[in-house]
Amino acid sequence: MPQGNPATRRDGTVPTNEKSILTAGETRVLLWCGNGKTSFEISRILGLSEHTVNHYIASAVRKLDATNRTHAIAKAIKMQIVDIEDIN
Repeated sequence: MPQGNPATRRDGTVPTNEKSILTAGETRVLLWCGNGKTSFEISRILGLSEHTVNHYIASAVRKLDATNRTHAIAKAIKMQIVDIEDIN
């Protein structure tokens, strides 16, 4: 389990809103984006390819009808998909 990720539970899962339109992977990646990490850094932290991280970001941006990753994070917070307290 990555250190310093307040959004990851002890069992390795990511808490998501039951009504969330995002997958757990998309939510996890958005949380790391919100903490200022680049796609490359997120890929190393989560053990994913950078391509997969970028796919999750693009998918979240599309699902949230956002224009970029920053806008997607803002919309996810506003829609209570992610908790602002999980973003440092």
